[in-house]
Amino acid sequence: MEMVIRDMVMEEDSQCVLQIINQFNNEPINLETFKHNHNAYNHSPIIKRIVLEFSKRIIGFGFVVSDTPNIPQGFLFEKIFVDVQYQREGFGRIIESVLWNSVIDAKPKGIQTIVNENNPESKRWAEKYGFVVKKFQFESVLDLTSQSHLSIEEKLKQHEKNGLFIKTMMDYPGDENFERLCNFFISLQKDTPDCNGTEMGTDMAASLLKTFYPENIILAVTNNRWIGMTVMFNRNENEIYNFFTGTISEMRGKGLAKALKLHAISKSIPLGYIRMRTNNLSTNYPMLSVNKKLGFVQQPGKLILTKGLDWS
Repeated sequence: MEMVIRDMVMEEDSQCVLQIINQFNNEPINLETFKHNHNAYNHSPIIKRIVLEFSKRIIGFGFVVSDTPNIPQGFLFEKIFVDVQYQREGFGRIIESVLWNSVIDAKPKGIQTIVNENNPESKRWAEKYGFVVKKFQFESVLDLTSQSHLSIEEKLKQHEKNGLFIKTMMDYPGDENFERLCNFFISLQKDTPDCNGTEMGTDMAASLLKTFYPENIILAVTNNRWIGMTVMFNRNENEIYNFFTGTISEMRGKGLAKALKLHAISKSIPLGYIRMRTNNLSTNYPMLSVNKKLGFVQQPGKLILTKGLDWS
């Protein structure tokens, strides 16, 4: 039987690749979200996406990228998927060996990957090739059908009485405001426990933020000053994903993150979404506490693994 390994063609291969990836998601993502996630990597100086075909069918997908959010400085991020029907047959190792050429060219300090908590086989496979579990990421889901839209609106009106206004990037059009957004996002991102002090580059921030609809980039504003933001995107027809929430340091502990998330919830309910999903590192105690108070329920999470590399 013929086996072919080739570069992925985004428009032609995405649907087949998505079918494989959704075998490992707690809740399937749609095609738009898959493309959204990978378009966010377009800034990366190093990016390699490959598919493995077996008997003229795509059964595996892998990619390696540089300069992505939430990875250690100087590391690459790598992820490999093999259709469950073809696992334990060496296809993952074949994909990894092809991606290794890009790793050799970059000579990074190491590689980071991520596997589902409820997929011990992937964990064992990664550990076999030198990866070590470093962090745990909680995945949490909020049932939007149980939320009272009117009650949320009343709470948000009280914030307005106190001088806090919620805007979106629809209220701030133009290149100058987008540049302002990028800088604001970078300043918030580097201080969040999820990012461990890693500062995002301007190109990365711009590439990432361009993938979100302006109405889904929500800003907390007081006296014309941006003091916090939250971002979300459509994950599938039933589910919205809360990608990021951050506030300036002097406003932490004052309920601002909760207010931003409440607005995101309020905005999502009339659009017909029935769930909101989010992820946070186990060390991000403040945000996990906010999520719990809002009614988020923890789901099987993800293990973050790294492998150091020595090029001397």
